[in-house]
Amino acid sequence: MKRRKPTLQINAVLSLSLSPLQSQQKCIVIFALVCCCAVLVVLIFSAVDIWGEDEDGITEENCSRNCRAVLVENIPEDVSFFDNGTSNLPLLVGLYNLLDRAIRVVEIVSPLWLLNSSDYESSFQPAARQGRALLSRLQGLKAKGIQLKISSGMIDSNELRMLAKHNADVHYVNMTALIDGHLLSSFWVVDRRHFYFGSASMDWRSLATVSKTHQRIHT
Repeated sequence: MKRRKPTLQINAVLSLSLSPLQSQQKCIVIFALVCCCAVLVVLIFSAVDIWGEDEDGITEENCSRNCRAVLVENIPEDVSFFDNGTSNLPLLVGLYNLLDRAIRVVEIVSPLWLLNSSDYESSFQPAARQGRALLSRLQGLKAKGIQLKISSGMIDSNELRMLAKHNADVHYVNMTALIDGHLLSSFWVVDRRHFYFGSASMDWRSLATVSKTHQRIHT
């Protein structure tokens, strides 16, 4: 019993220190952490040459000071807000905006690729069509002369094979051997100027049925 007292005291101190935090302060802290993570992700992506090419990275010259961060979120269709509630830009709209800005190359890292839902799943989950729509947009990049580069884990994906047939440069990375772990986040980099990062993988469920908040940054 004596050995358990310090643990109880520590827990009490933690609860007392966290309880006075206001929601606004929490939002500021979370947003600051998200921005730091965004910078870290871009630095890692520009430093690690996944595709084995020497391309222009994010430098002071091509990354101007007019940088804007936008929070995007995916909210399931059956979730409703209060009348005075606020909502952010839908995730799929944010990804479409990035594709609209693309001129030269779109680079995507995602641990999972399952954008095509089955006919049965689409019958009771209309939002599942969002994954098919996004896959169609990615397939259409070739016709616009925009190169698509994809890095994913060691997975078996019909979507990746389909995109490879549409001239996408697909690489499979053994993350366990590389970092002794698993890739849980995904991010997009467009022309090394605009990017998105978040926990939503290229899975129609992540786009349609899971509530998450992500970050999109462009210059």
